[in-house]
Amino acid sequence: MLDFCITKGFNTLKAEIASCLELSSDHTSIFITLHTCVLHKRPKPSLYNKYTDWQVFRETLEERIDKQIPLKSEADVETAVANLTDAIQQAARVVTPPLRPQSSGVNSPLYIKQKLTDKRKARRRWQTTRAPADKELYNKLTNELKHLLHTYKNNSVQQYLETLTPQKDSNYPLWKMARKLKLPQHHIPPLRQQDNTWARTDEQKDITFPRHLSTVFRPFPSQATRDEKKTISNTSLTNLIRWRFRFKKPA
Repeated sequence: MLDFCITKGFNTLKAEIASCLELSSDHTSIFITLHTCVLHKRPKPSLYNKYTDWQVFRETLEERIDKQIPLKSEADVETAVANLTDAIQQAARVVTPPLRPQSSGVNSPLYIKQKLTDKRKARRRWQTTRAPADKELYNKLTNELKHLLHTYKNNSVQQYLETLTPQKDSNYPLWKMARKLKLPQHHIPPLRQQDNTWARTDEQKDITFPRHLSTVFRPFPSQATRDEKKTISNTSLTNLIRWRFRFKKPA
């Protein structure tokens, strides 16, 4: 049986729903736990993401597949399927880098969220009716929301600054904050490689720079003949010897 529940009047992002499987019945009870803050759910596990290198995946899978398994019995087929599944999973884990956890953002208070909801409703109504009264209400709610956000941001910064102390017990947060504000923020852009990919780490840039400089700083091809090169070489050697011994006094 499919059990469900109907809720009203609270934010579902702050609710945690779980089934109770302890009862011996066709119906399973549902427990809803309400929290004071928004719950951050873990992302679903996945074998690939947008950074997966599919070319390396094909090569790795080709090396891991065992092609010598006979497929004569049912057990052989099950073994081959299990080995293929394991090879696909291992190859995907090797070529797929883990994603960085995304920042959860700012959890705004309930009165700011309610004001934002009212503003969106007023905007939707004004876009439908185009009435001057709806436009006036929409502008009023927009200005009130801006004022609330500005006040909330200033209060948050003020509370953070009040918690900063110069003591050693708290690892000098005041001095670290002051030093961070004084340091200039230099943006180091990535470098484009020859295969149109980006070199972002220091190791990749150490390889990309020499390759680029070796292709840029090259002497122009000489247009002199072999006899002219020989004459220039002998003349340069003679001038070097004269310059070397011009300050030496005779014995």
